[in-house]
Amino acid sequence: MKNKKIIIYGAILSATIAALLLVYTMYASSMLSYLSSDPKACINCHVMHSAYTTWDNSSHKNVAKCIDCHLPVGDVVAKC
Repeated sequence: MKNKKIIIYGAILSATIAALLLVYTMYASSMLSYLSSDPKACINCHVMHSAYTTWDNSSHKNVAKCIDCHLPVGDVVAKC
């Protein structure tokens, strides 16, 4: 009976630690931004800060986002 409780508590502790590590990893890597249509998501990985800054300061910013031209038509991801 005592061993069963230890196993259950160990499993709960392991699941909690795994969940916390997953949440931390998602936060640290900005993982959810990959499902976004926010242009800032692109500069998480791509070296394009100057291109983003140029777009952000231009009148083109009000007309189109990066994904309007740089994502294949019909791509479900990042069309939120």
